[in-house]
Amino acid sequence: MKLHHRITMTGFALAALLGVTPLQAQTDSTRYDIDATVDYKAATVTVKENVHYTNRTKQPLSTVAFTVVAAAEPYRAFKLSEARVNGQTSRATLGKGQQDGGLDVTLPKALKPGESVEVQLNYALALQDKVDLRLGRNQHILHLGNWLPTVKRATEAGWPQDRYIDTGDAFFMEASDYQIKLTVNHTSSALKVASSGMQSARTEQGSSVNLTLQGKRMREFAILMSEDYQVSSRKLGPTTIFSYYLPQQQAEAEEVLKTTVDALAWGNTHLGAYPYPTLTIAEGWDPEGGGQEYSSLFVIASGDYSLKDLQYFKYLIAHETYHMWFYWLVGNDQINEAWLDESLATYMGYQYVKSIMPGPFPAIWQKKVKDYFEEGRKQYGYLPLNSTLYAYKDDEHSYSVLYRQGALFHDALKQQMGEQAYYAAIKRHVAAQSGQLSQTLPFLRQVIRDLPGTRASKQAFIRKYFSAKVTEAAFTP
Repeated sequence: MKLHHRITMTGFALAALLGVTPLQAQTDSTRYDIDATVDYKAATVTVKENVHYTNRTKQPLSTVAFTVVAAAEPYRAFKLSEARVNGQTSRATLGKGQQDGGLDVTLPKALKPGESVEVQLNYALALQDKVDLRLGRNQHILHLGNWLPTVKRATEAGWPQDRYIDTGDAFFMEASDYQIKLTVNHTSSALKVASSGMQSARTEQGSSVNLTLQGKRMREFAILMSEDYQVSSRKLGPTTIFSYYLPQQQAEAEEVLKTTVDALAWGNTHLGAYPYPTLTIAEGWDPEGGGQEYSSLFVIASGDYSLKDLQYFKYLIAHETYHMWFYWLVGNDQINEAWLDESLATYMGYQYVKSIMPGPFPAIWQKKVKDYFEEGRKQYGYLPLNSTLYAYKDDEHSYSVLYRQGALFHDALKQQMGEQAYYAAIKRHVAAQSGQLSQTLPFLRQVIRDLPGTRASKQAFIRKYFSAKVTEAAFTP
């Protein structure tokens, strides 16, 4: 989730497995083979993106639909030169208006269930100055967060028509496999590259740096780079945590790294083992501050590398750390069911703060969660947790009414279930849904099974946070 100084998140579900197994490729996973060349000085990127896509629905598909955040406002960085299907030139249509962020590639014939297709997109990106943590550049850092067009999730009804908006995280990606050949020109050996996944090779020649990157079961693949980055690392069991930061932030960066390691250890205990060999934190630039999560990587804005508000500092890092479980490992539709990851990331972030600041925590919870939610509800009006991102006026609206209410829901759930039973259920949820997509109704039906009490008391509990329609559906077999 995109965080601008105030945050909150959520998630849950079913099953009876314990622990988390390492992420493995699936034979029908979407695969991305990327050949990208970056001009570091000009902040431009030319990309050949080859996508292997399998139709996993029961209906034939006449197009392959992509989300292209880079084409939308405020980025306006994307220019498509060619689309090809199985080697043949094909028609590609960008969504209406800059805000849409969609791209439809027409197939020469219907793609039947179980069939696969190769789609190639050739395009260029021109990064704007000082946009935000997702995409852009400043004098120190190139941000390639949501830079790649990613295939939407098709259903039996076809491709979703959701448009991109600059509120929350208005995209929805399935776990996929990435192989990236990255060439960076007009740079020096000082260049350091923070990325999702693993960096398996690096060579340097003149003013160029060549890297091979790869990742299994990623929701997307983010890259940040800078000639000014410094790097430090620590180990936690089988996981190496890397911190990329600007040299003037060295003391703060060490605290970021220390807090991430500590938050990751808390997550391993309460949520299930983090399954990937690396976790990367990168310093980025955003005028509003905050953080942004990606698969096995998160970004913290330079302005929040500050120890002046230690509670917020610790919470922000923990919040982004727990997005590794809730949004990456356990995915969800972040447009129509944003509460599923944001509630849990927010709540677990505050529970981590509680573990390290038990004395002042009741006052922190009252001010940062309860009071903030009430202020948001008075200013914007109440919305049930199952509202879509389109119902929120802006990020501040979603932070107060969605994130905080989601944290309150999970706190009430833990109180009713008991702490031990609650965290056991969260672990089962992560184990069962890892690499998959969590959904509201299955999640709530599991909550109903886990909650003590009568049917009427359970209905009243669910209805306090969700719409009447969703509450009724949750109690319908």
